[in-house]
Amino acid sequence: MSYKHCVNCGSTRLLQKHHVIHRSECGALIHCKKNLVYLCRKCHTEETYAVHQKNGHELDIKLKLEFQNWLESVFTEDRYTLDEIRKKLDISKDAARSLSKLMDIDRGAYCREDIIRTAMGGKIIDLEEIK
Repeated sequence: MSYKHCVNCGSTRLLQKHHVIHRSECGALIHCKKNLVYLCRKCHTEETYAVHQKNGHELDIKLKLEFQNWLESVFTEDRYTLDEIRKKLDISKDAARSLSKLMDIDRGAYCREDIIRTAMGGKIIDLEEIK
């Protein structure tokens, strides 16, 4: 049996769901299970380093980078159809259509880099930029 825990500190108390890529960044992924993580209340909203506080940028980037790495491991081919994208992200057809409106289609398929960038809310995290 697996127990839910805070992905930042490991606590199992007062857990809250957190969208790594926020609705305002990419609403199509609001129900993508890989876009949801559990954070305890302290790491989510209460402490100064909490992801939704002014000093929470480091944790936000860490979570986004983990999601980006997952996207890169899932999307390994150069091009994907909309149905393939939907299945890999485990999102509804409507959500996939919404996502597709933010990308260019070429001969019936979408480019890997465009998929990842769009799923990341329009910005690929570059490790060199955050050091």
